[in-house]
Amino acid sequence: MSDVVKQMIAGYEAIRGPMNPRPEEKKVCEWVQEDWECDCWNTTCGHAFCVNDGDNPEEHGMKFCCFCGLPLVATPYKEEDEDDEEETSDQGA
Repeated sequence: MSDVVKQMIAGYEAIRGPMNPRPEEKKVCEWVQEDWECDCWNTTCGHAFCVNDGDNPEEHGMKFCCFCGLPLVATPYKEEDEDDEEETSDQGA
């Protein structure tokens, strides 16, 4: 492989990550909604994406992360129940 090709691959991997990911790496990119009323989703690959009308990215036909290319799994915001919060505070006491 020529030095130019090696430099191109190194540059690509510096921006996007390894071209051939190791098997132990994640197989999906999870998108987690920031807040119940928020249209922004944080990705496990370190980016954020806003869906304009507030729906789940998968409901818009998004199947892959537009940043890392892995299959997309959306996790809507889930508020903690008051009972869960009380149990957590009781355990800390």
